[in-house]
Amino acid sequence: MFVDEMPWMDTHGSGFLSALESFWNEWASCRKDILLIACGSATSWIVKRLNHNAGGLYNRVRTQIKLYPFTLAECEAYASELGLSYNRDHVAECYMAFGGVAYYWSLLEKGKSPGQNFNRLFFGRRGGLKLEFDELYASLFANPAPYIDIVLALGARRSGLSRDELVSAIGVQSNGNLTAHLSELEECGFIRRYRPVGGVNGGVYQLIDNFSLFYMRFVKNCRSQDGDYWTEAVGEGAKSEWRGFAFERLCLEHVPQIKRALGISGVHTEVYSWKCSASSELRGAQIDLLLVRKDGIVNLCEMKYAKGVYAIDAEEDRKIANRVAAFDRALGGNKSIHVTMVTAHGLAHNTYWNNVQSEVTLDDLFK
Repeated sequence: MFVDEMPWMDTHGSGFLSALESFWNEWASCRKDILLIACGSATSWIVKRLNHNAGGLYNRVRTQIKLYPFTLAECEAYASELGLSYNRDHVAECYMAFGGVAYYWSLLEKGKSPGQNFNRLFFGRRGGLKLEFDELYASLFANPAPYIDIVLALGARRSGLSRDELVSAIGVQSNGNLTAHLSELEECGFIRRYRPVGGVNGGVYQLIDNFSLFYMRFVKNCRSQDGDYWTEAVGEGAKSEWRGFAFERLCLEHVPQIKRALGISGVHTEVYSWKCSASSELRGAQIDLLLVRKDGIVNLCEMKYAKGVYAIDAEEDRKIANRVAAFDRALGGNKSIHVTMVTAHGLAHNTYWNNVQSEVTLDDLFK
C-alpha cells in the first residue's frame, strides 16, 4: 500500500491518525503480505506523527527513505535531460540559486540563459517562484511563522548563530518548542548545526538552503515589476558578493567530492567550522570548512569563486596566514595544517601560490 502525501489527509477533526493506528495494529500488522509506504513532502508531519509517534504507531517505522537534493553532477545530468545547453558555470549558478531541488530545475526553459530564467521565475509579473518562499514553508509546517522567524534571523548572519544568539535575535524562550523547530528545519535541510572546534556548546546554526538565501537577498524586498530586473538592475557587485557566499554553501554541500579530490575518501574525517575574536597578536578569524583527519592533518579550506583563474594577492595571503596562525594556536600545534583552495577554475601560480598545499576545482565537485 502506497499512500502519497499522507500529511494532507490528517486535517483537523478528521481522525485520520487514530484510524491509521487502528488499521495497522488491529489488522495489517497481523499479516505478512502488507507493506505500508507513507510518503509526504511535509517532513515535519512525517517526523512528528510517524517517526516520533508515542501512541499507537510507536516503533512501527522499519525503514526511512530520505530524498536528498540532487548533487551538481545530478543537476548537470537533469539539465541535459531537460534540453538545457548549460556549461558547468551555468549549472553552478543555477545550483547556487535553487540548490538541488528537482522541481525548481524543471521550471527552467531551454533557450534561455540562467539570468533570463531568473528574470522570468523570480521577478516577472507572473514569476513562478515569486511567492514560493511563503508557500514553501506553509506547505511544510502547519504553523510556519516560528520557522520563518528562525530562517530570517539565520539568513541575516552569514556565519550563523548560537542558540543563545538566536533566542535573543527572535525574542523567544529557549524551550522544547525551539528545539523542535530547529530539529525539523535541520531535518528538512534548511539549516545545519555545525560544531566549532573548541567552540560553543550545542553548536552554531547556519542557514544553508540556497533558495531561501537567494530569495532573502534579492526577491523579498524587491518591488520592481520589471521582468529584466536580474540582468538589468542588479549590479555586478551585488551578484559577485552573492556568488562568493553561495559558492561556499555549494562547497559545504559537496564535502564528499572535496575529500575525493584530495585523495582522502578512505581517511576518517570530521567536518568543522571555527572562529575566534581578535587578540593583541592576531586579528579575528573565521574558517567555514575544516577537514580534521585521523592521520594528523587538517585541511583548512578556503572557498573562493571567480569567473576565471583566482589569484591570491598580498592582502588575501595575509588573511590566510592569520587564520592558519590563529587556528594552530587553538589546536596547540599538535596537527599539521594544510591550506586547501577550492575555486571554480583553479589558482594563478603566482608568488603566494607556494603557500597552498592542495587545490580543488569546480570540475572536481561535479564528480
